[in-house]
This record gives sequence, C-alpha cells and structure tokens, in this order.
Amino acid sequence: MLGFAFCMFLFSLLFAHGAAPGLAAYHKQLTADKASARKNSSPKTTASQAKKTNPLTASVNQITPVTPRSIAQAHVGMAQSSSLVLRKLAEYEKVYGGALASHAMLFTNIPTTQSDVPAAAADMAGTLQEFAHYGVQPLVVMEPTNERGVVDFRSYSQGAYDSILDAYYQSLQQRGVTSASMGTWAYFPEANHPEWGPTNPADFAPNITRTVNLQKKYFPGSQASILLDSQSYPAGSTDWGGGSYVSLLPYVKDIPVGLIDSFGYQGFPWAPAAGVNQASSYNPAQYLASSLASEAARQLGAHSIWLNTGTFGRMYAQNASQQVSVSPLQRQAMLTGVVQQARNLQTSGFNISVNLFSEDKSATSEGTDWSYWKAGAPVPSDNTMVFIDFVNKLVDNHIDFWLFDSF
Repeated sequence: MLGFAFCMFLFSLLFAHGAAPGLAAYHKQLTADKASARKNSSPKTTASQAKKTNPLTASVNQITPVTPRSIAQAHVGMAQSSSLVLRKLAEYEKVYGGALASHAMLFTNIPTTQSDVPAAAADMAGTLQEFAHYGVQPLVVMEPTNERGVVDFRSYSQGAYDSILDAYYQSLQQRGVTSASMGTWAYFPEANHPEWGPTNPADFAPNITRTVNLQKKYFPGSQASILLDSQSYPAGSTDWGGGSYVSLLPYVKDIPVGLIDSFGYQGFPWAPAAGVNQASSYNPAQYLASSLASEAARQLGAHSIWLNTGTFGRMYAQNASQQVSVSPLQRQAMLTGVVQQARNLQTSGFNISVNLFSEDKSATSEGTDWSYWKAGAPVPSDNTMVFIDFVNKLVDNHIDFWLFDSF
C-alpha cells in the first residue's frame, strides 16, 4: 500500500500472471487498437485543449507507438513471489518485455516495543531475502510511526527509540541480512510536511543521524537516504495551505557530510477539485525543480539523487462532481518534463534515478489513480504507451528506473 505520509498529503490537499506474450505480437495489437480507436471515436482532450491546461504539451501532438528498449530478460518466476511489490513488478516486466527496474520501493514502520522486534525483523528479513533472490534492490522507506501512532520526534532525538532500533538491526543481521541485501533505507520521509505533526527542521537532522548510525553499525556497506518534498512548510506549521518551493538547506545543513549516500527528492502534480478556482500544478519545472535537489545533495555530500514522482489519470475519483482527469497526452508531457529535470541534475554531475509511483488509489480515501493500466490486466492503450515511452526516455539518457506499485 502507499505510504501513510504521501497518502494523507494528497488527501489533505483537497494481469493475470502467466507467460508474457510475444513482444512483437503485443505491440502489433497495441498499434492496431490505437488506430481503430482513433478512427472510430473522438479524443476526450484535443491537443489544443491540452496546451491550454499544461504548458508542457506544446511540442506533443500524439502518443506515438514505441518499442521498449528492454535489454534484459524478465525475472523468471517473479510473478509468483511472496512479495506483493515484486509480483507487481513482474506485471510491469510483462508490459515492457523484460527487466526494467533496478529498485522497488516498499514501506515499513518502527517496532513499538522490544517485544515487537523479533516478528518485525523476521518479516523484513524475509522480504529483503526475497528481493535478493530476484536481484532487485529494495528501497525501504521507514515511516516514523508504530502501532501507537506517530512517534514523538523530540523524544526520538533524545534516544527514546535507540534500543529498539539497535535490537531490530541486530536481529536482521542475525537472520542473514547483509549490507548488500539491505539495499537503501530512507527515514522520516517528507519531514518538511506537517504530516507527522508540526514541522521542525531542528529535529530532523539529529533523528536522521541517530538512525543512520544504528543502521551502519550493523550494515556498514548498506545505503542510507532521506526523502524530502519539493514543497516545504514553515517551522511549527500544521497548516497544509502554507507550503512553498524554498531551499531545503534548513533540513539538511546539520546532517554530517557523507553520512547520507543518496538524496531522495519528491514532487507530484496536483489539481484542485472540479469547479474550485485554484491553480493546478502540472509543470515538473515547478513541482520537481532540479535546483532545490542539487543544492540539498551538495550540502549532504551525496553524489546520487533519486526523484520520486508520478502522474495521475484521475483525482477525486469517488466524487463525480469533483473528479478531475488528465489525458495521456498531458501525462506524457509531464513525464517528459520529469526527464528534463533528471537530465538537469545529471548534467550537474549527479547519478540520477527516477522512482515512478504508479499505484491506483482511486478506491481509497485518497481517490487518485496513478496507474497506467488496470491492476492485473494490462491492455494496449495510450496510457500503457505513455509508460513505455517514459522508460525508454530514461534508458536513452542512462537514467536508472525504479518503481513503486503493489496489489
């Protein structure tokens, strides 16, 4: 499921698994279906209309059929994995015709007490070993929550959870987890949002430093990361209406240089409910501006940046009078803009990856569909082609593709 922080952030702002068909046959069907659809129906959003709502569509006239750039065989048997995330990744490999994501994102939280550590560690160790079996690197996002709710950041910074996390990492090590199989762990995600309570940059650095030092104590070769949003809120804020695109240095300046291996930077498009007179945010040059990411990464001494982003097909999906939809044309334009922001960072000397969030959350309170096809049933469509085109652009620019989706 989607991490609690991101799910609540959006809410507040308001395939069958079997042998993959032959790639050539799949795309022959896709091209034929697209030609038939264009012949027999009118598009819901014309190119001129799209240009009015999204400035990035100016150079995009149609969703042109493309062939995947797959260079590696799909992971055999991954559709039957015990991990829901890996089973979902197998679906994407079926669409793309081969392996495509080096990393897959998953979420966890903090054990509540010492007695909860063995079960939590056993569950995570099994997941990490499953990822290692298929050669996929885990991107583990540990949210600052437990069974009692959100942890107290000030108590955390004073060591209240040190013994629990020390026992947790030690238990993972004892269960056979290695630095290599740990992958990358990101802590206190989106701490510049009031999701976990009043924002406070002063608590962020000591909490990150404590946690990463515990991780590295048992897994010195593992990777540590943080994830901040492009939009920050004033210190002490609990008001979701006060966000702005400002420097992230207050959150990273007191983290020891070199402690963090990669910087995670998040930005997503957003639209107000239908009929609400409020500006949409469809331009990655705004919601994923590369300058804020490069400034923060340089301060951390991190040479790698991963972008966490996606595009929605529908928002407010559970209320017909409020629902907002965007066309495949618009989604393609936004993803092309994401590639441009990634290239900006690449040109600045960073190793860049893009994590695509693409889960359908329309049936939840969030009411947003980030997917490119119906779960379990990928079929030829413009949205499917938008996804393939995006991955191709990343491959062409030597940008690593990562994924989050789950059943």
